Amino acid sequence: MMKSKFEQKIIEFFASDAVNVTFIENLEIVELSFTCQNLSLNESSIDSIRNLLEMVNQRDYYEISVKIDSNDPLKFRANEDYLSFYKDCDSQYQLKDDIIRITISIYKKIQVNTISLYFTTQFSKYTTDQTFSSLLYSINKYFTQNKCLIIESQIEEINIQTRSIIITNNKINKIELIKHRSERIEKTQNISSCELMSEYDFIPDDFCLIVEDAKYPKLNDLFNKMKQFYSIIFLFDFIKINSNFQYKLNGYKTINKSINISDIDFETNNIFYQIYEWSYNDGNIFDKIGLARNIISLNLNPENLKLTETTFDSIKSSFKIYQKENIKQYIEIRNKISDQLITLQNNADKIVDSYINDYKKSLLTIVSFFISVIVIRVVSKGDFTGGFTLEVTLLSLCFLTIFLLLMIYSRWEIKMQVERYKEFYENLKIRHGDLLHESDIKRILNNDTDFNKNINFIGKREKFYTILWISSFALLLFIVLLLFSINNGCSFCCLIKTIFLKIISCFTRNI
Repeated sequence: MMKSKFEQKIIEFFASDAVNVTFIENLEIVELSFTCQNLSLNESSIDSIRNLLEMVNQRDYYEISVKIDSNDPLKFRANEDYLSFYKDCDSQYQLKDDIIRITISIYKKIQVNTISLYFTTQFSKYTTDQTFSSLLYSINKYFTQNKCLIIESQIEEINIQTRSIIITNNKINKIELIKHRSERIEKTQNISSCELMSEYDFIPDDFCLIVEDAKYPKLNDLFNKMKQFYSIIFLFDFIKINSNFQYKLNGYKTINKSINISDIDFETNNIFYQIYEWSYNDGNIFDKIGLARNIISLNLNPENLKLTETTFDSIKSSFKIYQKENIKQYIEIRNKISDQLITLQNNADKIVDSYINDYKKSLLTIVSFFISVIVIRVVSKGDFTGGFTLEVTLLSLCFLTIFLLLMIYSRWEIKMQVERYKEFYENLKIRHGDLLHESDIKRILNNDTDFNKNINFIGKREKFYTILWISSFALLLFIVLLLFSINNGCSFCCLIKTIFLKIISCFTRNI
């Protein structure tokens, strides 16, 4: 493999015959290691080495290790005396056939969600060689606290960005965090099962590229693959990752299969992310995910998870049909509720009408009785005052008492009907609670405004006719007693006493 310019340059400081060269960079360390037999270290190389290592960020630290043959390794670190290090190496290096192992290491530390990147090509090679599980594990170590990560390039220009992971050579102090992360994770826990979800709090948005860098296609591809990988996790019923990718999808067809991760077609499967975004954005997740799984199961190649290009369009079309059917059902439910509200309105009117009719009928009966008494008296005697004898007065009082008792009964009955009216109304809301959202039911029922108006209307009419009923009773009672007093030639005050004594006399005479 051809050496990079940095790799070639730093090797030349130490040796001219380097072999067994290894050069890696990951999120934790940069390490260049090689073997040689001719050590090129000298006193004049001190400035060159220090200039070269000035690229190391202050939050990180570096170390140079020289192991000559079987001796203990000699180490040089930042701010140490290079001259002493050189002399120690020179004293150990005596035989030309000594095997020398030189390792230059940079240990990375994270500060304010930021970690260093030194050699993008090596970093890209490392990340693309990792399995998804090991790569997620590495990222998660730096991602746990604030759910974001800035990878700051120290040498090369690069700009790759997602919503929560940024690789750039520019200084960035803050990332706008994904607000819907916990909501979407909670949703997927209710509809999917994957062990990765319990270990890591990633969502597909974490890997969806906002900015790509054409100079690093492998890193772009890696992010796209991770995005599709997590989109599948959020859409399928069950996923387990070990040596293979085991999945289960319940749709129109049930697919339960285990495939090799390397067989998954990530090139054309951006459709999975589109479906994920559509499913989790708005609306009922259970309705959407159920519909999506149905269509995916009909358009999925089980061997490589490749979807036909029209899958997402089919899902959207199916959902429109589903919405139309739901709208039709929704309108039917609304119309049904409206009919029931009209029935309730009629019931409210009937409750009031029943009370009014009771009053009118009882009043008409009493008035009819009095009219008959007066008419008979007028026809037989030519006047009407003498018609109110004790017997007629007692009978009148009995009728008035019944008139009053009927009012009490009618008031009790109207209260029972109002309670039934309220119970029917509450049951109306409960019965439709499974089909309509609570806020929608409130809106259809005008937030109980009409219901409360009906209750108030019944109460006001009941109060008005109760007052009218009692007033009628009082007026009729007064007239009966007045006519009786006139008929018997006594004062109104003596009337009550006379009636009382005559009632006692009637009872004692019959005993």
